[in-house]
Amino acid sequence: MSDDDKKDDDRTVFQPPPGNEGGSDPFGLPRDGAGPSAPPPEQAPYSAPANPVPPFPGSVSEGPPAPAGGGFPPVPPAQSPDPFAPITPPPQPAMPSAPAGQIAVGDVLSGIYRITRFIARGGMGEVYEGVNIHSAGERVAIKVILSNLASDELVMAMFAKEAATLTRLHHEAIVPYRLAARDAYGRPFIVTEYVDGPSLEERLGQLRLTDDQFGALTRRLARGLGAAHWLGAIHRDIAPDNILLVDGDPEQPKIIDFGIARDAREQTKTIVGDGFAGKLKYVAPEQLGEYGRNIGPWTDLYSLALTLLAVASGRHTDMGGSIADAVRKRMSVPDLSAIPARYRQAFERALQPDPALRPQTMSDFIALLHEAEGREGTGFLPIEDRPRTQRPTAIPEKQNAARLSPLSRLPGGKWAAIGAIGALVLLLGVVGIVLATSSEEDEPLRRADQSGQDDGASSGSLEPGSQAFAVLAASLAQSPPCSWLTFDGADSTTARFVGGAGNPAAAQSTILDGLAGKGAGNVSLDMADAIGFEPALCGAIDAFREFRAPEDLVSSPQRSYEAEQQAIPLTSGGSLGPGMYAKPLIRVNGLRAGEEVVLLQIMNGKISPLFASRSEGEEIVGLLAGTATADGFEMPFPAEFDGPTRESYGIAVIVGQGPFPPALFGNPNLDEATPIDSSWPDRFRSEARTRGWRTDIFWFSVTDETPG
Repeated sequence: MSDDDKKDDDRTVFQPPPGNEGGSDPFGLPRDGAGPSAPPPEQAPYSAPANPVPPFPGSVSEGPPAPAGGGFPPVPPAQSPDPFAPITPPPQPAMPSAPAGQIAVGDVLSGIYRITRFIARGGMGEVYEGVNIHSAGERVAIKVILSNLASDELVMAMFAKEAATLTRLHHEAIVPYRLAARDAYGRPFIVTEYVDGPSLEERLGQLRLTDDQFGALTRRLARGLGAAHWLGAIHRDIAPDNILLVDGDPEQPKIIDFGIARDAREQTKTIVGDGFAGKLKYVAPEQLGEYGRNIGPWTDLYSLALTLLAVASGRHTDMGGSIADAVRKRMSVPDLSAIPARYRQAFERALQPDPALRPQTMSDFIALLHEAEGREGTGFLPIEDRPRTQRPTAIPEKQNAARLSPLSRLPGGKWAAIGAIGALVLLLGVVGIVLATSSEEDEPLRRADQSGQDDGASSGSLEPGSQAFAVLAASLAQSPPCSWLTFDGADSTTARFVGGAGNPAAAQSTILDGLAGKGAGNVSLDMADAIGFEPALCGAIDAFREFRAPEDLVSSPQRSYEAEQQAIPLTSGGSLGPGMYAKPLIRVNGLRAGEEVVLLQIMNGKISPLFASRSEGEEIVGLLAGTATADGFEMPFPAEFDGPTRESYGIAVIVGQGPFPPALFGNPNLDEATPIDSSWPDRFRSEARTRGWRTDIFWFSVTDETPG
């Protein structure tokens, strides 16, 4: 086998040890022949590293404790036969040599999964088949990291990140992850569903798909990757051997092996760093060092398009036999004559050499597919489809003080889609915002304000319940710097204000001084529902306020919602969670024909993009079983609760002429925060004036105050 062939076949996380040149099993690791042909020789007990890595977050540590001398105890004997144990499988490759203490057939991990056979060994770990001893017929695949890598903190951190991300991800096109834990000797392992079926690699040249079947396969895989992207995971190794077909059915593809996935939210490195990761035939140009190594959702899209081109043509596309040749072959779009004619334009976009010229999200790509099919639908990527150009969305800011309330005015435009779950899940929450309906009690105020009438103001009638007072209070709500406040009504002695402020106490003083200066100094202020946000956001919030819409663009029936343990079902067939979520009804309205919209989430001192176009918003609304209205959207939005007692969200809408520059707002697909620096407010003002933007913000809180 040539060196170039090895590059194609090896897992790119680590170079596999000699003797692993066999084919690939469903999990991307060498299959048959990867292990020695004879039983492993007796070896000294495995010795723990000097500084063993502690169990990673959320993992289950099992097995006996290490003895005082630092070595691990021998492997416990295999459990007695289980009534649900499967029938003896056909001949399998021999177990690979390893120190005593290696997992063996018959071992039971975490008291749940019995090892039934060894499947393969690769550069990063060993893969076994197992069975759930508590559930008849549930077969699983178990990936165990190699013992010589278990002491590497970077490797362990990446392994833990893979587990943390993927155990939360549920989508019909991604193999389900069941459990992340450690074996009796401290080695981490991940349990996934066992997929009984061939890979696309094994079926190349055999599949005969109609145009409709090809389109359905493409959309399903794109949605699955979009779900992973939304959680911040970029696969980086999409290829025919990493897509399995359940029972050989091309309508049931499952994406596997996120072992070299990159976390797009934190921009952390993969186990192989920022360099090459993936199979040479299917990697994108940026994975070979081109275009500034700009890795993101568009990278997986390029590899997915090449994979589907291989499905359509029945063979691997010639994309180079060496890295230098591969770079040259990627300077132009490959021959797409094998792709069904109606989809060629979408694939041409997906295979552009420059990442910036490709669709930036799987949602964008699916929209192209729908356009090619002559229908309007949406891709409805699981809310998780959020990573974008290169800016992962930040999680909505947590507030410990007052519960959030509707602010009312950040950008709102033609927003046809509700925020995406995000950042994970938080994004989702934001996504829900879509229904900005103003209360009836606010209407008189708006009419007076818009008509320029002062009503009783000029006549001196400034009692808290009067129309004149309402007009004055509404005006003063805009006066405190570093704030987004709304007058929310008054009784005979108290005026209520809701929204957010960098310094709520200072904002309250500014409003009281303004009232006193107009002869209404005997009024108390209720700002219990006004949330404090990080002063670092003052410049951005003040810039938003200058373009605040005269009407509410985003709203919700309540300002506080109770969280509960639940999974959020998606219309795509997947789900978000399980986890602690509230489901506030978010409404966005007032959108005009031809307007575009960007939805932002404010949380933890950061502003993060949830989606940046109407089409993206529509997909999210559909995913969450929301509805579109004549001038906006309405949907239940999954707001994640991360405790301890209150979670505060700010949802900002900007509407007007698009597009909305990623350099200004960040990229929803990468789950990154908006890059706000000292020049940001002026850049925003310039774009807002030029494009006629209107803004609105709504604040709400999520709590966990109900016992149980």
